[in-house]
Amino acid sequence: MRTMTRDVATAAMLAAVCLTLALPHRADAAPPPPKPQPTAAPDYNYVHFRIAELERQIAERIAQSGDANEVDRQVFGAQINYRIVARSLLKAGREKGPDGAVAILYGHTLADHAAEADELFARLSGFTTVVRDLSRKSDDPQVEAGRRFKVAMDDFAEATQAAADELSSASPDAVDRYLQKMLASMTVAHSAAGGDELRSTWPRAVGATGPTLELADVQQIIALHKEIADLSIPARTKKEMQQIVAMMQQGWPHPEIRPHVVKFYDLMEQAAMVARAFGEASGWLGQQTSDELLDQLHMAVLLVKDPRTREAGVERFDTLSRDLAVMDRLAELDRQAVPIHNMRAAFLKAHELRVKSSDLRTAEALTRLIERATAPMLAYRAMLGGETHATLKRTVLQLGAAYQKEELRLINAMGALTTAPQQVHDPQWSEQIDGLVEKLNRFRRVQTIPKWVDVMNEFKPRPAGGLFRRLTAMANDLSNQDPDTAATANDALRRLDEQAELFLTLPYTEHLIRGDEPVQEVTGGAYSLILDQIDRQRQLLATAWATGDDATANAENLRKLKRLLRAIHLTLSVQRATDLGDRLNRWAAWEVAPTAVHPLMGVLPDRVKQACRFAAVANFPDLETQLAKIERDSALPLLIARLAEDLGPALPQLPDKLGGALSQCLYPPTDTDYAASRRAELAQISVYLMEAEHARISGNAAQFTEVLNYVADLAMHTLNALDATPAVEVVIPMKAQ
Repeated sequence: MRTMTRDVATAAMLAAVCLTLALPHRADAAPPPPKPQPTAAPDYNYVHFRIAELERQIAERIAQSGDANEVDRQVFGAQINYRIVARSLLKAGREKGPDGAVAILYGHTLADHAAEADELFARLSGFTTVVRDLSRKSDDPQVEAGRRFKVAMDDFAEATQAAADELSSASPDAVDRYLQKMLASMTVAHSAAGGDELRSTWPRAVGATGPTLELADVQQIIALHKEIADLSIPARTKKEMQQIVAMMQQGWPHPEIRPHVVKFYDLMEQAAMVARAFGEASGWLGQQTSDELLDQLHMAVLLVKDPRTREAGVERFDTLSRDLAVMDRLAELDRQAVPIHNMRAAFLKAHELRVKSSDLRTAEALTRLIERATAPMLAYRAMLGGETHATLKRTVLQLGAAYQKEELRLINAMGALTTAPQQVHDPQWSEQIDGLVEKLNRFRRVQTIPKWVDVMNEFKPRPAGGLFRRLTAMANDLSNQDPDTAATANDALRRLDEQAELFLTLPYTEHLIRGDEPVQEVTGGAYSLILDQIDRQRQLLATAWATGDDATANAENLRKLKRLLRAIHLTLSVQRATDLGDRLNRWAAWEVAPTAVHPLMGVLPDRVKQACRFAAVANFPDLETQLAKIERDSALPLLIARLAEDLGPALPQLPDKLGGALSQCLYPPTDTDYAASRRAELAQISVYLMEAEHARISGNAAQFTEVLNYVADLAMHTLNALDATPAVEVVIPMKAQ
């Protein structure tokens, strides 16, 4: 039995902190669109090969350790255990088929860095010599590092021997927990050996500017502790929150614990925001409700603090945060003199049902109803105050009055939910809100007519005259007593709305305007002719609206040109990214041999060049055929180019080599990280690309074709999911911070 040294005590303390600060996976905010349904997933031939390869290496090291000395036996043991972890991931994932791709991905990641891990473990011999050197003082930094390294190696051996059933489900959550448990002590060894600092390789999505790496640092943690101290909340809740933050400060210096600290920072920051809002709640809540909400916050903190109830605590935090968002919306509407008393009463009824646990389903439905109802109400008021064209004022006033009448009807009807909350499950509530949104959209479409006219009148050549007059006539028809006339006008203005995004700005036209050498190469010299076609189709579309003709064909042509511009842009990205495969492998969602990627990227430029030829001569039927072929058969290079472009600023900052592999394995994504909700599909694409490369090297042409066809479906689905934007017309203005 080992002696309890200071290093061992420290390791035990860190293990306790790690256990206390372990959080469930939370990257599930956005559900993916429906997956394509290939006939069957290809076989995992390469996975079988890697498992056999690892088992051969394990057997070799077992044989070599027989005559080795004590230190070398421990080195061989660590090398064996490392490969057992990788093999366990591969086996568990293989049993689940495509659903086990995340486990397989990390199995490959570890296997790819096995030689670097061996070099790390081999450092034990030198550290042992340093520790045993009696001429060195006990507080010598090298002696201290050697002790930490030795303890970490012992802990790594114990961890791998005690986790036989950790991967029974092979779900991403199970994989994350398994890796953190297996590799925590290995990160201590990596740190003691002077390895680079480990950090998340999941860049956080920050909108159009691209993802960046954002981690809480110790100064932010200290500031959070002070923020909690200043909260006007019960002392018992404040004490629990401060204890968690203190453990975060204690764990921050240790790379094996830092992944949990980063997640807990976000969660405690959320808790402080909720606590501050409830502690300063508006008077309409009443003292009892405010106290009950603070009680729920206290219970959420307690649940989160205990690893056994942590998931329930996170769910309760999410509920409280949603309640806070609803309260913010109601408070904003109240400031704008909206008679929201019935919605407040419905909110309080939902809270009452939740506190009593008498009908949680109805409480949830009431909260969702209020969220849906307040969205168009806020959006309508955000549109007020702007200048309205004199010709449209009468119509705008009529549509605004119709909207307000519908809004008041909905608010009045919600009064019944206070005494009979179960009525919220009646479909008529969704119908009423849909009707409110439609009236809002009619109001908005008329308000934006002058903007559309101004944009279209800037086209070169200019469209035919009479555009504003015709659109104004359509707007006036919206308030016509004849329902068919009003419906026809509304349908026409809706189509104009949908087509507006095609001619306001087309993405990536700056490439064609620049016309430099790479653009000339990608377009086959047709870039100026494509610009001419864009101008021509815009002019024809605007003229069709001015003359009352059908603009559908011109809108479709513009849509095809927009798809072509995107393909040109991504092709240029592919050509710029010479080391694309190596750089993407630094990201936790991706692990593919560069040799499997480079040949696939070469097919895209020729296909895009042919599409440019069709566009230059306005051959839109053949352009559509070529674009469909690009988007189907070149979906994978398009996806890889998109990922490289989005992640471009972050990739050079990510750690590589063994430190990078450990970082990828230890830091699971959160729901704010780039492409976190696409994790499963990206893992499948990576795994099957490795299968395709193995089939190519093995001369298995049938398997190679089958796998690439399967990957093409996955890539197209994932690319569409990354490109997708919510198809809604109501936009809630961002709350001022």
